[in-house]
Amino acid sequence: MAGKLLALGEALSNGYQTITVNNIPQNYSHLEVVVIGNHTAGSTATGTPIMYFNNNTSNTYLSQYIVSTSTNVGNFISNSLSSSMYLGFSGGVGTTTRVWIPNYTSSKNKEIICSGGAITSNSWAYAGFLAGGNWRNTAAITRIDVAMDVYATIGRVYVFGWK
Repeated sequence: MAGKLLALGEALSNGYQTITVNNIPQNYSHLEVVVIGNHTAGSTATGTPIMYFNNNTSNTYLSQYIVSTSTNVGNFISNSLSSSMYLGFSGGVGTTTRVWIPNYTSSKNKEIICSGGAITSNSWAYAGFLAGGNWRNTAAITRIDVAMDVYATIGRVYVFGWK
């Protein structure tokens, strides 16, 4: 993606909340979303952060991803249509995920590409992942919700636009 990267929004939760970024401008080519979650020291989260668009939680999302851990490399996981897009590794003490959404204003289905990693335990085991999927909806994306309910201490979402 060539061009200029500009910050469009930032949202923060103090744990166990869904983070919403509203009123996303429609004059950019692509979106980049950065999701950061941290859990309480001494414990690990259970579950997976999820993302959905325009407050749409109907079964119109498809997620597929590859997870690599210290004990399992190349585990391919696929799910059927669901009510949200999965954002990487399940649980852990912290995660950072980057999400790219090309042509987010297009009248076609939206492609979604994710990559990131997670500290999966207090012994600093690490998991990396690549994910892809789509939102089977032709509406332009104007709102992004990230359910960070699995992280107790902090969740942060940044949205950037590519010109």
